[in-house]
Amino acid sequence: MDSIQGNKSKHIERLYLILNDAKNKPTAQTLLMKAMKRGVGKDYRLSDKTPILLHRLMSDVKAADSHTVAIQAMEKTIGSYLTEVDPTGCTTGELLDPKTSNSELLRRENHLVALTNLIEHSAIDGNKDAIFRDTRNSIERGFEKLHEGAPEKRLGCKLLKFIGANKIAERAALKASPEYLEMKEARRKNPLFAHKYYRSAQNILDKSHQYGPVTVYLTRAAEFCRVVNHSILLSFNYQLTRPIAWLSGRITEGALKIPNSRCTSFSIGRFLSSATWAVVEVLVFMSLARGDGIGFNGREADTAVKFPLHIPVGTVSIPISIISTAAQMLVVAVPALIFMGAAKIALEIEGWKGNVERSTQNLHKRRQVMEGWS
Repeated sequence: MDSIQGNKSKHIERLYLILNDAKNKPTAQTLLMKAMKRGVGKDYRLSDKTPILLHRLMSDVKAADSHTVAIQAMEKTIGSYLTEVDPTGCTTGELLDPKTSNSELLRRENHLVALTNLIEHSAIDGNKDAIFRDTRNSIERGFEKLHEGAPEKRLGCKLLKFIGANKIAERAALKASPEYLEMKEARRKNPLFAHKYYRSAQNILDKSHQYGPVTVYLTRAAEFCRVVNHSILLSFNYQLTRPIAWLSGRITEGALKIPNSRCTSFSIGRFLSSATWAVVEVLVFMSLARGDGIGFNGREADTAVKFPLHIPVGTVSIPISIISTAAQMLVVAVPALIFMGAAKIALEIEGWKGNVERSTQNLHKRRQVMEGWS
């Protein structure tokens, strides 16, 4: 109960901060009204299309002569909006029936959610009081402090100094400083320092004419695996998750008449999106690798590899299902690592041709134009 009360107070405070900032700004009020447009139906708007809930809360803030009075009025308004039949609050005696008015209650709750979602506001971001921040804001500000903190104050440097490695700590602090990182990026682009970065994979991809063919092909193969990992597996999972999560939410509210859980919807979306790709792998790729047909129609190959894979740990075995996107990405990352390691070995054998520019002449053109001919 204390946790619920604390969260309620935090949201009320944040709503008050937004409404109080916009109460004398017609343009800001219009923006709030338009931002709630998709979440509030026509029957719950005034003649000027202002949501009734927003209008009532804004009136409470404008009429209050203090912060405490405004908060109390807003709490009563929200309670009235969520419990009374009339959304305007004119008939205080008629209450919604929780058993027969599930759809109406859910609709009103979504109106409040549409309003509380408008928490990205400069008045909140500029206030350092913890009550105006949610968990995401706290995490973001925590990372900002880590990046803005002096390198010599970081935990790694402190640990190195504690064990007596002062010179290593100073060097680590220098390499973590923004000035050093900017200098490093500038040196990477400077031809005079190209020899210091010739082993870089990015350098091999950007300046392939300076390396041997085996080195270039192996590096490109590793880069191809990386692109597949991020642009297909990870992106496919994310893009397919969103519509499934949206559909899950609509089914939850439309058919089951219960509030939609964003966490549950996206969990369902992640599961089904990973499962979709898993079906493709099991019915096509794995079947082709283990037999001579597509799906389960081909003969079973003579192999000890079974699905799902099992990792023995003492007396038990841990099943590794390919339905996991992380497992899929790991399968692709392993050959990428092998290709990149082989590319480094090939580089040592073939060598680096030096910091030379690509030739502008077509030395390997099949048909050369002979002199004197047009």
